[in-house]
Amino acid sequence: MKIFAIGDLHLSNGTKPMDIFGDEWRDHDKKIAANWDRVVAPEDVVLIAGDTSWALRLPEAVPDFEWIAARPGTKILAKGNHCYFWGTRHKMLEVLEPLGIRPLNAECQVLGDIAVAATRGWITPADPQFDPEKDEIIYLRELQRLERALTQIPAGIKHAIALMHYPPCAHPKDESGFVSLLQEYGVDQVVYGHLHGRYLQHAIAGIHWNMEFICVSADNIDFSPIRVW
Repeated sequence: MKIFAIGDLHLSNGTKPMDIFGDEWRDHDKKIAANWDRVVAPEDVVLIAGDTSWALRLPEAVPDFEWIAARPGTKILAKGNHCYFWGTRHKMLEVLEPLGIRPLNAECQVLGDIAVAATRGWITPADPQFDPEKDEIIYLRELQRLERALTQIPAGIKHAIALMHYPPCAHPKDESGFVSLLQEYGVDQVVYGHLHGRYLQHAIAGIHWNMEFICVSADNIDFSPIRVW
């Protein structure tokens, strides 16, 4: 079993062309499908770091999930800030489990001796765009959700991966609440998305605080799932 990751699929069942965000996004779903089918085997796992579909309601997202289900591998799905379709845990499992997709929000999934703890995250107080009046309450709530997921990591696990949509810090010196929790619970690897275009220059990557950080926004990894483990 290999573990791959990709984020920000931004699927729309053909209803929202993504090339308005740049030529690199033209027919991006076809590029992702071709690359995914080429590199991922049926026994592998693919972590999806949020912003999966533009659908506003869960039933409207089903064609996009069926597109994902047609790709090889077992899929683990985190929530993104554009995942407006995301419903209750029961509803999400009801729709996605038959398709071989496991939604995780403030939860942990164990894959043999590897654990994947997932939550959406949020911008941190060190981010210049952080507005305490509207962001503080969400940030604190997401800290609680991350800790809820991390507490589910079994003792003695070989490798712990945090799957988030937002980067857990604004820059390599931002020891945010997310970073503190990730350190406290011994996370080895942080996989995240969210950043695009010029914002990718601020993407934290490599080893920091004894953890490996990987930005897997689709346009940052040439629209191909990358192997993270």
